[in-house]
Amino acid sequence: MEINNRKIIQSFIDKPIDGKLIDALIESFSDVNGAKNESWFLVFIYRKSIIREIALLSKNKDIFKGANTVVIAFAKKGPISNLVDAAFAIHNMIDTATNLGLDAYYDDEISYVFNDPTYEKLGEVCGVKEGYMCVGSISLGYALDYKLEDKFKGDVISIIL
Repeated sequence: MEINNRKIIQSFIDKPIDGKLIDALIESFSDVNGAKNESWFLVFIYRKSIIREIALLSKNKDIFKGANTVVIAFAKKGPISNLVDAAFAIHNMIDTATNLGLDAYYDDEISYVFNDPTYEKLGEVCGVKEGYMCVGSISLGYALDYKLEDKFKGDVISIIL
């Protein structure tokens, strides 16, 4: 995807994502690191009522932009490489979603909810294994309205050979 054509997601339409697309998104997380040591955990949420309940725990009630599918991403606590692997996995999922014709919106704000001691059981209720921290959410679907971002202006890249 060309970086200059990224979408700014305002909201999603109420259209479910086909199961084959979800399978492709899950597959996008495989083989992120060469050690085959997955250091992330994903919670796929399809039920709008649960998505709304989790959003209500956040300060931003529109955190998921009305998406029908939300993925909450977790990284295994420990070395920074676990967080980096989770970030690569999230990036792969967003690229895959875009290549499949979906729109994807990443936000790290939900991590404040899942990592808050007040809601320490929330991850467990969602099936998250012990020893993981939330790193953010990916809202997936079809964007209702968006605007193309402006082209990059000025010098924003330096190449040293």
